[in-house]
Amino acid sequence: MRTIIIALSLAANVALILHLQARPAQVRPSALAAGRDVPDGASGGRNRMIPFPRASAEDPGPEAPVAEAPRQTFTIIPAPRKAPSWAELSAATPSEFVARLAEAGWSQSDIRAALQARFAAEFAARRQELEAGSPGNPYWKYPSSVSEKRTELSAAQLRELRELARTQAKTLDEVAGANQLPAMPPSFEDQRRFDGIPADKIPFVRMIEEDYDDLATVAKRDQAIFPFPEDAQRLQMVEQEKAKDLKEILTPAEYAEYNVRNSIAADRLRNELIAFEPTEAEFRTILAVYEQMGWKPQVTAGRAAPDTPAVKAAVVAALGGRGPAYEQAINPLNRTAWIKAHPKQ
Repeated sequence: MRTIIIALSLAANVALILHLQARPAQVRPSALAAGRDVPDGASGGRNRMIPFPRASAEDPGPEAPVAEAPRQTFTIIPAPRKAPSWAELSAATPSEFVARLAEAGWSQSDIRAALQARFAAEFAARRQELEAGSPGNPYWKYPSSVSEKRTELSAAQLRELRELARTQAKTLDEVAGANQLPAMPPSFEDQRRFDGIPADKIPFVRMIEEDYDDLATVAKRDQAIFPFPEDAQRLQMVEQEKAKDLKEILTPAEYAEYNVRNSIAADRLRNELIAFEPTEAEFRTILAVYEQMGWKPQVTAGRAAPDTPAVKAAVVAALGGRGPAYEQAINPLNRTAWIKAHPKQ
């Protein structure tokens, strides 16, 4: 019995061995992870090495792709051109002068200012030649200032100086217009004096003013330190002729607006009303009353306000509630006290 059991056990073992040899070889995961030799059943029992990456803390796995560095670009900057000297610019034609300054990056307003300086230098020789006969006095003698020195020039010299200035301004405007440079904006002084007058008439108004200012300058130069009545009459005649010429180019409304801003009466009245501090409407009202009452200031007179009771009463009535303040402000004592209290005025 015992012999039979042993025989059966041996037979079972032999059958198991034959069965295992008949099956294809299986690759164990542990062998793949270790990268060891494994049998290859499909190749007839031949062994081969199967590499497999190891996963561990020291080996984080495949590296991430490296980003390509951006390409550097280079801009070739041309060498700066040598700035032209003032002598070179002055030798160029006006159009070349403008073009070279524009090429150098100058603004249009700066180019126009440079043009003005160029033409002033070109006309300076003739201007100095005209003024050479009037060197002026030293500072301790009258007249000493530059403006007073011009009173020593003759009427012909003054006229030529005016014409020289006009030619210079005309040349500048022509070159600026040909090169599309913007016109200079009107100054505050021009706006104050010529507001209400068409722009195309302003140059003619200026010419009339300059011509008669030259005549007035000569008349004042010839009069005595204490002017005689005939001196005042001469200046009054100059003003009358000036008004006649202005009325030929201005409409009645334009001439009235010009007078409110530029007449001798308006200038004297501004000074007279300094303590009253009128509004624009009050100033125009007072000036209109003075003119309606027949007041015409003398060109050599100092005070402006007429000292007649009738004129004062008319102004007080026209100003309404501000009439008493006006009457008090033009009082010489009150006006002097106000000026001392306001020295900057």
